[in-house]
Amino acid sequence: MTYLTYDEYKKFGYQEVTEEEFKRLVVRASDFIDIRTRNFYRFHDLETDIEFRATQFKKAIALQIEYMATIGAVSTADINNPTSWSLDGVSVSNGNSRLADDGTAISIISEDAMEVLSETGLLYRGVPS
Repeated sequence: MTYLTYDEYKKFGYQEVTEEEFKRLVVRASDFIDIRTRNFYRFHDLETDIEFRATQFKKAIALQIEYMATIGAVSTADINNPTSWSLDGVSVSNGNSRLADDGTAISIISEDAMEVLSETGLLYRGVPS
């Protein structure tokens, strides 16, 4: 399920992507944000929800699209692919390191998207009583 149109994405002013690239990324981005929000908008109407929360949700999807376009990955498998390998003295590198500055692997989920959602209540997991 997608929650964001290409025109809405462009209005947010994030990294420019082609309409074809948007169509390729929006479904995956929506799925990743759905997972983090426990599918809230699969059970609630996005268009009639509180404007702030709905807008932040759409921004999170836009930021996730931007992030996936920037890192060149749409899945954890893409992230976990080796950036270089060698065999019998032949070394191949794709020149795209998917490691954070501290050497740890990066996440497929955009930290910026999570920040945008952080004050909406959509990330709330509850406290056991």
